[in-house]
Amino acid sequence: MTRGMIFDMDGVLFDSHPVHRKAWCEVLHDLGKAVSDEELDFILDGPTRDQILQHFFGALPQGQILSYVQKKDLLFRREEENLRIVDGVQSFLETAEAAGIPRVIATSASKTRAERMLRRYGLIHRFAAVITGDDVSNGKSDPTIFLRSARQIGAEPSEVIVFEDAPSAIRVATSIGMKCVGVGDRGRRSELERAGARLVVSDFTQLSIPTIARILQQ
Repeated sequence: MTRGMIFDMDGVLFDSHPVHRKAWCEVLHDLGKAVSDEELDFILDGPTRDQILQHFFGALPQGQILSYVQKKDLLFRREEENLRIVDGVQSFLETAEAAGIPRVIATSASKTRAERMLRRYGLIHRFAAVITGDDVSNGKSDPTIFLRSARQIGAEPSEVIVFEDAPSAIRVATSIGMKCVGVGDRGRRSELERAGARLVVSDFTQLSIPTIARILQQ
């Protein structure tokens, strides 16, 4: 049986990527940076806000970074209350809780936004800890966020299941011995499998605790 579960937030618990894309696109446009849809895909692969700005603009003064981040967060927050929880999330978390399996959030989002969203949608009490982009230096390009999440629940990497929608994050988690479930639509299945996901689902209605146990045994 798994000793713990680590959940990404955006794109896994919440169908929030369209809102992120729209907000970042507007910020970049206002700053005179035209980007294609393909270039904008970078924001969905687990970087922190600072890493996103560095990717598109190079090194920036901290004051400028803060200003751009605040603008993006304001745009996102305007539509935050209209987000949809991914199907089956509530039921799956209740089942995991009943089975005594500890759960942790590992997200590149800021702590303020992560905790606000989890409270707004009544999910924060389902998790033992919320580890965010504010708690680590390199987002999910580095295993620190996953290792720190596992330590929060006293689990070894091999005892943990990670739920992720970012291929790069799946590669990092699997590199330290964690097993991953990819969350994404049918069009992303092969990409997530190539990254190392043992199973890919479009939502949590397709998951059960016995399914997770079988993945750990693979």
